[in-house]
Amino acid sequence: MFLTVLKDFVSSFYPSKGRVHTRYFNLDPGLVEKYVPPWFLKSPLVQMIVHQYWGIPKVEYKKEYIWFDDGVPCRLDTVLCNGSSVGTIVVFHGFGGSSKSSYCKHIVREFSGTHNVIVFNRRAHVPESFSWHPPTHFDKDDIEMATAYIKNKYGQEDRPIYAFGVSGGSNHLLRHVAESGNKCIFTKVMACGNGWNFDVATRYVKSLMMNKMLCSFGEAIYANVLAGERVFGYEDFRKQEEAIHGQHKIKEYYKSVSAIHKIKDITVPTLCLDSIDDPIYHYPFENLYGQNSNISFIYTSHGGHIAWIESLWPFNVYYTKVLRRWIDDQPI
Repeated sequence: MFLTVLKDFVSSFYPSKGRVHTRYFNLDPGLVEKYVPPWFLKSPLVQMIVHQYWGIPKVEYKKEYIWFDDGVPCRLDTVLCNGSSVGTIVVFHGFGGSSKSSYCKHIVREFSGTHNVIVFNRRAHVPESFSWHPPTHFDKDDIEMATAYIKNKYGQEDRPIYAFGVSGGSNHLLRHVAESGNKCIFTKVMACGNGWNFDVATRYVKSLMMNKMLCSFGEAIYANVLAGERVFGYEDFRKQEEAIHGQHKIKEYYKSVSAIHKIKDITVPTLCLDSIDDPIYHYPFENLYGQNSNISFIYTSHGGHIAWIESLWPFNVYYTKVLRRWIDDQPI
């Protein structure tokens, strides 16, 4: 077993085989620019490591807190446009992320000259909470309160609000967009690296090493019980969950909140960018396109999980370019 894991780890650093390609659905073929990684950054694992530590801009956020009825806050980390902004971009980070994540800072670097950028740090990712709460079942009410606050403070008729969701955060975002209907505050939405179905996505992880690494993480996604008890040591964690969802129904609940169940209810123009070599999430895209004409898809052969590095000098990532052209109605 050890040798198998070691072999899998070493091979993951080699460039993945196969032709570099970009597939698209519900988009004009003439609008889509291919993603072509540098020849030495074709490995998804290398992409993810480099993206995590290389070329990250320095960002200073203004902190704003929203306190919920149970006394736990979320935090909006904001970078305001120096001049007159043309709109606002709200970033929904992934399960293990926050405003400190590299993708949030790359969005700030790309857009802070033209837009206000707000990172919605969920309650489980705010140190000031002084306690840990399982995020998923709180997200519906939390997001509704946060988006209402953002609309009231930053929303103007001539300055649209956009949303950019990453990994698990894109699942929460798309659920919110679908359930909000015509009340959704976002003009356009972009989701990156979304697994769509928490019960299915990680079944397609081909790497034995990554499967081992994701074992406890998967518990946090699906059930949030065992991982919560083990990592955070709260004896009342399970009791808290059972009081909300009922005993033996916790895992089923976390499966049910997957965005896949609401895909047909999305009414906002939405662009989904995913990489086929994503070692963490991969949902069979053949099951997605065609279900909703409001959703467009871009699938790249390479890019890893939220990386898509185009160059190191200067450091550029594909998803910021796609988001820019998506919200500006430019050729992608």
